[in-house]
Amino acid sequence: MPQSNITSLLIASGYSHTQVGLFAQNQLIDYCSDHNTQASSSLLLQIDRLFNSHSLSLNHISYIGIHQGPAPFTSLRVALAYANGIAFARDLPVVGVNGIATLALKSHDPSFHTTIVIHNAYAEDVYYAIYQTGHKVTFGCMKFTRMIEHITSLESPSIRVLGNAVILSKEILHQALKSHTHITLVPNQAHDLSLDLLGQQAHEQWIKRDNVASHMLPLYLKPSVANRNA
Repeated sequence: MPQSNITSLLIASGYSHTQVGLFAQNQLIDYCSDHNTQASSSLLLQIDRLFNSHSLSLNHISYIGIHQGPAPFTSLRVALAYANGIAFARDLPVVGVNGIATLALKSHDPSFHTTIVIHNAYAEDVYYAIYQTGHKVTFGCMKFTRMIEHITSLESPSIRVLGNAVILSKEILHQALKSHTHITLVPNQAHDLSLDLLGQQAHEQWIKRDNVASHMLPLYLKPSVANRNA
């Protein structure tokens, strides 16, 4: 019997894998995952297999959720192209989720005043998202060295830093921040936002009609070379 309470399909490209999930409101019902290198050839098959295993079709969903990044750009564009294509063909709305901002918000530990997520943006850059209790999430991209300076300059009694850049640059960060006892590095935290949390965020945005459109573009957090040289 089909699960008639299914409301959405979520497509999410992370740093290593691309996942698709079926959601009933904000609850993950089932999902498939494949390595990013296989996503362009397997994504439609994964989606088809997922719906067929529950005797469902795209007619059962109200919207498509899509992770807009940041993530490796090729796999991110593949995921977005599939989401936009399916949405266009089926006249379905798309809900775009900012992954790094959502990770900062959803992984916030209330025993800390500030949560910072830093992800590898390559070429000595990092994507960042900063959530401070009682404030909106701020996000963007900057040089790794500037990010360290920015973290130490924040007026906050307690700071928690996580993300894949913490894992990749653990020793550098430890040396740079060891005298700042109010800053805690969390190198063992999952650096990709879980499909569960992405789906919850997409559902919240769907209810509020926040960032809902006929198609979505990837987040362009990294400044262009022209802007940097200006």
